[in-house]
Amino acid sequence: MMVKIKSVSWLNLVLVCLLTSCSTSKIAQHPNSWAKPALIHQNTCADISGTYENKAIASPSNKYVELGHRYPDFLSYFIARDSLNGYKHEWVTHVKFSGVQGKSLTLVFYKKDKIINSKSFTINHDYTCTAKGIVFESSHNEVYGIYGGFSHQVTRLIFIKAEDGSLLLTKDFSEKGLALVVPVSNEEVSLYKYKKTNY
Repeated sequence: MMVKIKSVSWLNLVLVCLLTSCSTSKIAQHPNSWAKPALIHQNTCADISGTYENKAIASPSNKYVELGHRYPDFLSYFIARDSLNGYKHEWVTHVKFSGVQGKSLTLVFYKKDKIINSKSFTINHDYTCTAKGIVFESSHNEVYGIYGGFSHQVTRLIFIKAEDGSLLLTKDFSEKGLALVVPVSNEEVSLYKYKKTNY
């Protein structure tokens, strides 16, 4: 992910790209030790119903552009960043997904036996069903003050169940823009696994 102007990596990127267009790509690989994604039947949404641990297991090949920083990998952080009624993401023990085969998807966030909050999403408004899984997409424009430049950033969160019942998340971040007057293009794909739980 292209980072804020305070990040050393953004300044380094500007310096490296001064004389030519610049493109970076950091694509994580699905570990052999992880179960494969489950099959999605044609013309249906991926079935991701179930209850999963909130803390992820990250793919060892995940890479991060911002030096020395690992982005939060809590399931609650990715899907409901500001919807926990004042609770911290590390307090959430598990998340329940339900209703995905209908026209909406409901998530319930728990701290052990206590419900912290719930959040509902509507198909074709909040998410779409694709051959890769259920996709949440967001985008915005970023302006980089004193170093000059801007970018259009797109984040896709792709959820699919694995053959062992765990939940797999692919975070696909991409951006295109200018650093000073130099075209810049970045893509970062990270993979996460959330274990199924009977909590």
